[in-house]
Amino acid sequence: MSKMIVKIAGILLVGIFLLFFTIDVRAEYVLPYPSYMPGHPLYRISRILDNFNKWWYWGNIARVKYYLKLADKYIIEAKTLIEYKQYLLAAGALARSNNAIVSLPVYLEKAKNESKDITTLRSIINDAVLAHEKILFNLSVATPENILWTPEKSQPTQIHLSDLLNQAIILRTKIKNKINNL
Repeated sequence: MSKMIVKIAGILLVGIFLLFFTIDVRAEYVLPYPSYMPGHPLYRISRILDNFNKWWYWGNIARVKYYLKLADKYIIEAKTLIEYKQYLLAAGALARSNNAIVSLPVYLEKAKNESKDITTLRSIINDAVLAHEKILFNLSVATPENILWTPEKSQPTQIHLSDLLNQAIILRTKIKNKINNL
């Protein structure tokens, strides 16, 4: 019986120790797994749902989360398409990510004007933008500057992928600066 009391007391003591002497752990921002990609039968439906969900996220903080989710989704889509050398589709996905990320400071500022605490959200957005910049930088190093996209049945298209990636990096740097100044 006394051994059992000693074990229980030891467990309680360790529990109390862990309760009072914890350290904060911070994980790196995690981007989502790629969703449906162009060519998948459900891709168009997911794009329609993305547009429809905008009306579900009403409120400025919810809109920030919505646009951040879209920016993340489309940056991963662009990355995956570039890796598979689908440059024309990747350029479109990158443009959609850029359009979504531009909305972040707008709704974050509106939330701040409503006297809402945006410190955590600002930190999350900064981490997300850093993750985006890292992906974009790695892609800009690994991809050719200009690509002549030649489809089978239509005219070729010149894609200045290096310029698009650099513009996306610059855009994210500006967004980060705007958010830090709020």
